[in-house]
Amino acid sequence: MASSLDQLLSHLQTLTAEEIKDISKDMESIGGHYRWIPNPGPQTEAYFCEADVLLFGGSPGGGKSALGIGLALNEHHRSLIIRKNFSDLEGIIDNAKKMLGSTEGFIGGQRPKYNKPDGGVIHFGGMSQDGGVGGHQGVDHDFLYFDEAAQLKEAQVRLMMVWLRSDRQGQRKRVVLGSNPPLDNTGDWMIDFFGPWLNPNYPNPALPGELRWFLPGENGKDYECGKDDFVMIGGQRVGAQSRTYIPSKYTDNPYYDHAEYAKQMAMIPEEHRVKLTSGNFMMARSDQPNQVNPTHWVEAAMDRWTPQPPAEVPMCAIGIDVANGAQGNDSTTFAPRYDGWYDKLTCYPGRETQVGRETAGKVLAVRRNGAVCVVDVLGGFGEPVYEALRDNLETPGGPKLVVAYKGSAPSTKRTESKTLGFANKRSEIYWKFREALDPNQPGGSPIFLPNDPILKSDLTAPTFEMGPRGITLISKEKLKEILGRSPDRGDAVVMAWSEGQKALTHHETWKDYKNAHGGKSGRPAVQMGHMAQRRR
Repeated sequence: MASSLDQLLSHLQTLTAEEIKDISKDMESIGGHYRWIPNPGPQTEAYFCEADVLLFGGSPGGGKSALGIGLALNEHHRSLIIRKNFSDLEGIIDNAKKMLGSTEGFIGGQRPKYNKPDGGVIHFGGMSQDGGVGGHQGVDHDFLYFDEAAQLKEAQVRLMMVWLRSDRQGQRKRVVLGSNPPLDNTGDWMIDFFGPWLNPNYPNPALPGELRWFLPGENGKDYECGKDDFVMIGGQRVGAQSRTYIPSKYTDNPYYDHAEYAKQMAMIPEEHRVKLTSGNFMMARSDQPNQVNPTHWVEAAMDRWTPQPPAEVPMCAIGIDVANGAQGNDSTTFAPRYDGWYDKLTCYPGRETQVGRETAGKVLAVRRNGAVCVVDVLGGFGEPVYEALRDNLETPGGPKLVVAYKGSAPSTKRTESKTLGFANKRSEIYWKFREALDPNQPGGSPIFLPNDPILKSDLTAPTFEMGPRGITLISKEKLKEILGRSPDRGDAVVMAWSEGQKALTHHETWKDYKNAHGGKSGRPAVQMGHMAQRRR
C-alpha cells in the first residue's frame, strides 16, 4: 500500500493544476462520494495520515481549510468545522459551495450546515466568547476540524474532543487542527501539545508526519508513551492517542500563482508576515500594548539559564501557588529561587494537593537552606498549606519563614524611580519582577528562568493600566479568560522574587554558607546579567 501511494504521489507531482482539475472531475464520476481530491504533497500526506490528532499548516496558503472540508465531504459522516468567531465561517462555507459546485443541501441561519446526499451532515460553528463551547456540547461528531486553531483556547479544543464519537460500525474518528503560528499567546498551548514537532527543546524531537502517542499524566499534562500503552480512568481502559504535525505552505498549492501570492504576502506588515511564513510556532509574538514583561526580556532570561544555580548561592525563596483541586485542570506550582536563578518548576495537579499537610510536606521536600516560603492564600485554597508550613517552620520570636501572599492587599511600595505607586500587592510584585528582568539596569538582569513555554506565556500575558492608585495589573480572573487556565507558573515565579534574600542585600551573609560547604572565604562569585551568557 505504501509503495503504491508513493508512486501515486510521485505521478501527481508532475501534473499541472488543469490536469488535477480534470482528474478531480473523473474522480467525481467514478468514485461516487469522492467530491474532492487533495493536492499532491503535504495535503495528500495529511489526507491519508493515520493520526488521531493532526496539526496541519504552519504557513498561509497551504490548503488547510480545503483539507478540512474535503475530509468532511469524502471520509466522514458527521463533521463539525469550527472557527473562533461565528462571523468567520462565511469564507469556509463559500469554499465548500465552490468545491461542490452547488448550493444544494446548504442551510444557513444561526446553525449552518450542509446535508450530504448520503445522509451525513457537516455542521459549521463558532466558539463562545466566554471561552466555552457554546451549543456544541453533547453533539456527536466523527470528525472535528478546527480552522485557525491558534486562535482557540486549549480548554475549548480538549472539551470538544470529548464528543468525538460515532455509532457507525467502522467509521473512523479524527481531529484536524489547521493553523498558522500564533500571533499572540492564546495559541501557546499548541507548542506543548505538539511538543515533539514544535518545541526545539523537546528531548526527543519528531519528524514531520511521524506518529507519536500520548496519555494523560498525573500532573494534569499529557506524556509521550508507546503505541500500545494505556491507563485506567474511572474504571475504563484508555488507550494512547496518536498525534503528528505536517507542515504546508503556499508553494505546495498548485492552484495558486506562487509569484502573485508572494506579492500579496508582501503587503502584510513585516512583523506578522515573518511569523506567518516562518512555520515557527515559537517565534516571538508582537507584544501587547502595556504588556508588563516584554517578551524579549523573558526570552533573554531563559536563554541565559543554566542547569545548575550560581556557585555558592543558597536557595532563597519558594513561590507556592496552590490550585483549587475541586475544579479545572490548574496545577499547584512550586518555584524555588537561588538569588536570581530559578530551578525547574515543580507542578502537581490540583486534585493531588487538596490536603494542606500533604502539600506542605511536598514543599518541605523541595525546600533548602532555610528558604522563605511565599504562599498564595487568596481564595482560601492556600490557607491550609500556609498554616501547616508555619506550624512546622516558625517558632515564637524566630525569623519569618512563611509569608501569606494576598494579591488584593494594598501596597505601600513605589516603582524604582519612586514616581508611581501600585493599586495592590499583585500589581507591585509583578512590576518589581519586571524591573529585575530589565536588561538595561547596571550589570544587566539577574534573572535566570528555565525554558518553559507555559511559564513564558504566563509572564508575557499580563498587561497593566494607570489607575487612580497607580499601576494596576490586569485582574487574575480576566487573565484566566485570556489564557484559558490559571497563570500558576508565572504567579509562583513572581511570588518567589517578592520575598527572601537577594545578592544585592545578602551577599555578605552568604560567606558563612560558602564556608560551611567547603568553599573559600570572600564574596561569592555570582554571575549575573551580561556576565552570565552561558547557555544550556
